[in-house]
Amino acid sequence: MVTRMIKMKKINIVLFWFLVIFIIQLAFGLKALGAQFELKNPINIRDDVQEITLIDSNTEQFIDRLLILFVDGMRYDKMLQANTPNMDALRANGTTFANFQAVLPSYSRVNYAAFSAGTTTNITGVYANAHNKPLVLPTFFSLIDSNKMNKSLITLTDSWEDFLGSDADLLVKIEVEGTHTLKEGEKIMKAVNQTLPGNYSDIQVITFEDVDGAGHEYGAASVEYLQTIEKIDHYIGQILSLYKTLNRLENTTIILFSDHGHDDRGGHGDNIYDQMHATLILAGKGIKAKGVTINKKVRINAVIPTLLALTGTPLAPTMNGKILFENINISDKQKAIFAYQQAEIMYQQFNATLKKIKIFSTNTKARYQALGTFVSKDLRNALNNYSLNQFGNVFTSSQQAERSARILLSAVISHYTYLTRLYRTLTTIILTSILLLSIFLLDRKKLLPFTTRGIFTKKTLTPQIVSAVVTVLTAVLIFVIFGANFGATSYNSIKQAVSPILTAFLLSVIVAIFYPWLISWVIERRLKGQKIPFNELKETFVKGTIGSVFFVSLPIFGYLLYICTRYGAWPGATLPPLADSYAYMNISVFGAVLYLIPIIILIVQEIKKAKQNLSTKT
Repeated sequence: MVTRMIKMKKINIVLFWFLVIFIIQLAFGLKALGAQFELKNPINIRDDVQEITLIDSNTEQFIDRLLILFVDGMRYDKMLQANTPNMDALRANGTTFANFQAVLPSYSRVNYAAFSAGTTTNITGVYANAHNKPLVLPTFFSLIDSNKMNKSLITLTDSWEDFLGSDADLLVKIEVEGTHTLKEGEKIMKAVNQTLPGNYSDIQVITFEDVDGAGHEYGAASVEYLQTIEKIDHYIGQILSLYKTLNRLENTTIILFSDHGHDDRGGHGDNIYDQMHATLILAGKGIKAKGVTINKKVRINAVIPTLLALTGTPLAPTMNGKILFENINISDKQKAIFAYQQAEIMYQQFNATLKKIKIFSTNTKARYQALGTFVSKDLRNALNNYSLNQFGNVFTSSQQAERSARILLSAVISHYTYLTRLYRTLTTIILTSILLLSIFLLDRKKLLPFTTRGIFTKKTLTPQIVSAVVTVLTAVLIFVIFGANFGATSYNSIKQAVSPILTAFLLSVIVAIFYPWLISWVIERRLKGQKIPFNELKETFVKGTIGSVFFVSLPIFGYLLYICTRYGAWPGATLPPLADSYAYMNISVFGAVLYLIPIIILIVQEIKKAKQNLSTKT
């Protein structure tokens, strides 16, 4: 009896399709939105590492005062093009890093965190500017003993307050209306002039954001961008003059850095070199070379570990930025002490990551652990040499151990990434194949028959496919008109993406709904050679709309499957490029909204058909 009832009821496979992908895409899109606020990385070892003490607590402080000048969004090559006499003076008195780069993704708040904690995004958990929580990591300010060096921060953003301000002895936060007004620097300088004469902080951090605002508004190729850099250079000159007047410039170590660069059109957040290319100048006491430019690649997370080595402060076990030993003046003994600690930290991070990865087999982990014995050997050699006061040998063995640990850690993460991608791809293929085969067999055996309710016929296919193609082209055209795309070169936050995406979505929906009607009407009129009343084509029109949206849904769902196989069920397990992340988020959410149209139509039709059947039986 049950089997006979099932056979009598045919399932509308088109309605089933839309309901399934509506639920999936809406869930995935909202989850991707959540990843903007917190990155949940399954190999985040923040809570899995233990403090590692220095091999010798008898360290020295090689700098007296520290002035950290931050210029948001200043691209290195554009800094060189601008007329910046004060930055040039710092370059002449220190070391410039020509290949200084942000960590990914190259957003401001992401790199504020990476700088403050001396580590990468997978450990900070700060994935986008939307992340508005304080760091739960040791930072530069939290590690420096205020009795040893007191700390001051002058800023106008919640980000620096969240990441450094809570441990500052003096926090001066400027309240501004809006962001990127290009006038924030004036207010910062006012606070500087009011604060510094009466504030004798050993570590002073001052932040400027005007350049980033000019980059977003005008692009890095603009005259305005260069002019804003020159304006900040003038402010830096005023700060240095104030330090000199207060007899504080001598023996002050100066760090000038930016968090990322900018695309020529304006924007950042992706892995494009211009967006990653930042600025770093180390000048003054404790810096080895004067007037030298270094071309090796250095990430933003290297600055704080380097400064800690200069102050004789132990590194946190979560730090993975590489200390710039060859660019700072510290004793051979201190180099040995900190090289050994950093090697131990990286070896611990390798072991903690390997332990946390569940997807590896026991044999795979054993092979990695066997390779790790070379690191242990170098560490033992370094320890033995330290007992003999052979600091040069300690440094050499420690550096070799650190390099080996970094290579192993990189290999483990790469292995994990590609293995999980393979498993996700195979899982997607297998589950999709099983689903399609099940539908085919159930329908073939008449156990659970499916029907399309005549939506796809020779008469309707042409309007449906043509409309789907025109819908996609309409969305592309809108983005071209806006001069935008899904990449971070177009916008720095999801808010900036609303206008082009919402416009493209609304116009595309109109095309997807009504274009099949136009094509159907033209075709019917040509075939019959006369005007066709609307009522005669109403059913054709409705089927055309449903089919049009169906064909639009295929590439959208295909893209979602691509993201799933490459990055996981939703952003968080790894770091997709921002182009993928934004497209994933917006296509999923807006696509799900689009599916509501055929879902409503099909449900109404199913209800009508059920009533007709009931009426016929009665």
